[in-house]
Amino acid sequence: MTEQLSEIYIIEDDEESRCATELLLSVSGFKTWSFDSAESLLDSPEALNQLSTASNACVLADLRLPGMNGLQLFQWLRNAEIAVPVILISGHADDATIAQAIKAGVEKFLLKPVRPVELIETLHAVTHQDAAG
Repeated sequence: MTEQLSEIYIIEDDEESRCATELLLSVSGFKTWSFDSAESLLDSPEALNQLSTASNACVLADLRLPGMNGLQLFQWLRNAEIAVPVILISGHADDATIAQAIKAGVEKFLLKPVRPVELIETLHAVTHQDAAG
């Protein structure tokens, strides 16, 4: 029996960062979906359906995005009763913003630059995927 891969929904407006993250996660045993904005995710019925029914999924979103930001996306998902873990990342967050996100229920807040091993370990923990694959 093969274990189902955890699905990571990457929302990052910087194309280079998004592609690098997607590559890192793919070679680390995760299935990835990539979007350049929160609206791109929300405009994809297929992705939203998968996200709402996946048992081991996670949203990895930049805090600062054009349009809807990462925290607003988290709140939208909760209002839509999509209870998937959300990890926010940012290179420009102050303590108050981080505290607000954690208080709202964001699973984890990571500061850029995120070390690859820290990101992988965090995603394994959040999705309950065995690090061995």
